[in-house]
Amino acid sequence: PYTLTIRNNIISNTKSNALVGDGEERGYGIYYELGDKHNFIVDYNCFYNNNGADFKSFEPLSATGNLFGQNPCFADAASHDYHLMSEYGRWDGTKYVKDSVTSPCIDAGDPNSDYSNEPMENGGRINIGRYGNTSEASLSIRRVAAPEANPEPGVYEEIQKVSLSCATEGAVIRYTTDGSDPNAKSSIYKKPISISPLKTVIKARAYKDGMEPSAIVTFEYKIDPTVRIPELTERLRELYERAENQPSGKQQALYQILLNIVKTFENFLNTLENIMK
Repeated sequence: PYTLTIRNNIISNTKSNALVGDGEERGYGIYYELGDKHNFIVDYNCFYNNNGADFKSFEPLSATGNLFGQNPCFADAASHDYHLMSEYGRWDGTKYVKDSVTSPCIDAGDPNSDYSNEPMENGGRINIGRYGNTSEASLSIRRVAAPEANPEPGVYEEIQKVSLSCATEGAVIRYTTDGSDPNAKSSIYKKPISISPLKTVIKARAYKDGMEPSAIVTFEYKIDPTVRIPELTERLRELYERAENQPSGKQQALYQILLNIVKTFENFLNTLENIMK
């Protein structure tokens, strides 16, 4: 058998099915009568007001995230307008209008489904139904854009100052450097954050009245003065090889300089080890 996937649909108001014999309650959401020839995955759908059972004659392999018995709140099902009602905005054919209720199907689809075609005022998740992942998707509460950091997280040789920014105008960025998640009472970002050796983790979240807070983003920085040691070691090796080709009168002096570099480096390593004992 092969597998049929039914996902992100609204299945509602089904009526009598003539294929079902007399005496049975009829009007199933999904009706299947081919025995075990197929498997079903039925995820993230809305089943509402179906005359019979939502499933008939099969057991799905998966039935994750479905809504049962919740009114999808169509704009006007009688006129075949299946846009979802929303307090934040519903497309009526010419403009966005606001309703007194919000459909439970908004932002309720499969979290792994694409939602990039929905208007920017979305909750980062596809709507269930006809207009999910389309330009006519109903709106949800707007979410603040996630903060961005400059310079980018990474490993640096010298101490850095990190600037945070947010694409949402008027948003306030709150952050932490102790590993905890920022909240509405965390420090407000006002000026570049000085990154201390040897490691600093910045967690940031942006807030704005009337909008959902942004996602929490993490920026990890390491200040590592040893990052260039392989490069410097290679340079030292190249200088040694060049010294071999110098006149004999210079070789002794060059040897002494190279030896002093190595011994000085070794002395510093010994000092570090003693400090950390």
